Amino acid sequence: MKTIKYIAPAFVSALAFTSAAQAADFEGPYAGGGLGIFGSATAEFQAENFNGQDIDATFGAEDLLNKADLIAGYGQQNDGLYLGAEASYSIGMLDEEIIKAGGYGVDLETNSGYTLAGRLGYIVAPTTMAYVKLGYQQREFELSWDGGSGEEDFHGYVIGGGMAYQLAGAPVTLRAEATRTDYGDEGGDGFDVEPTETSVDLQAVYRF
Repeated sequence: MKTIKYIAPAFVSALAFTSAAQAADFEGPYAGGGLGIFGSATAEFQAENFNGQDIDATFGAEDLLNKADLIAGYGQQNDGLYLGAEASYSIGMLDEEIIKAGGYGVDLETNSGYTLAGRLGYIVAPTTMAYVKLGYQQREFELSWDGGSGEEDFHGYVIGGGMAYQLAGAPVTLRAEATRTDYGDEGGDGFDVEPTETSVDLQAVYRF
């Protein structure tokens, strides 16, 4: 009986917490924006007759404030489970010298792009949701060097996850998210690139 005396209140408290957690409301349409706090890109780069040289190299670039995003989406919630879809338009801001060869350098810049993704989440606390993200992403990369440059659109699959926190008394959600995108092999103007991109983002969205 003493065991029941102590277990019963704990069980009731657990039920109360679970009910409160599942009562968190992330459902409905939303819109907002985000900033890439840190990002990086790596790629296999091949070029023919680059200032008289053939190049076959793997390069990497990283930068703070690597992108800015506009976000819109919709989600449905069933008790503690969440399922949603969203679209985002991205302005790339990563810009770094990636290769030094024969006294010449190659600069990598990320330009605009977009993402279409689905999100699956679970309410882990009254105002907090953990989620995973899977989708399709397009990004324009630009390579420039002394005497030339090339731009190319890359398409690939993005996977990631994050945490969302609902502000008390306001339909505003703050999110911290990390993603990785694997792009396909593309090329043009004598070069061939197969990049990947990672980003750690902070976002804020308003739920209507």
